[in-house]
Parts: sequence; C-alpha cells; structure tokens
Amino acid sequence: VEPTPIGRWVAHYRTALRVVIIGVALVVLISMDRVTPLTVVVIAVIVVILLVLLAAATAALIRLAGIG
Repeated sequence: VEPTPIGRWVAHYRTALRVVIIGVALVVLISMDRVTPLTVVVIAVIVVILLVLLAAATAALIRLAGIG
C-alpha cells in the first residue's frame, strides 16, 4: 500500500506543521481579550491532541512506506 501525495507531504513537512500548530495556538491566546486558566488549559489540550495525531500519522506513514 502506497501513501497518498498528501500523506507524503505531511510526513515531509511534519516539523513545519508542528510549528504552525503551536504558532496558531499562541496567536489565539494573544488575540483574546481575557484569558482565563481554563482557556489556556483547553487550548493546550487541543495542541497536545493535534501534535499526538500528527506524530501518529507520520509514524504510520514512515512505517508504511519507509519515507521521512
């Protein structure tokens, strides 16, 4: 089974995608008027979930096709 072109792109640019995920979270936090501890926790949890999904997806692609 061959990975799709999108899968290859994600595997190739995984570091940039990590930076974008964290950068977007920071922009969201900075742009908010009132940041509560709950807001920070929710955004942090979302970031961690996205980073874990990205890591799992790229690991699966690397195992599948030997890319990366």
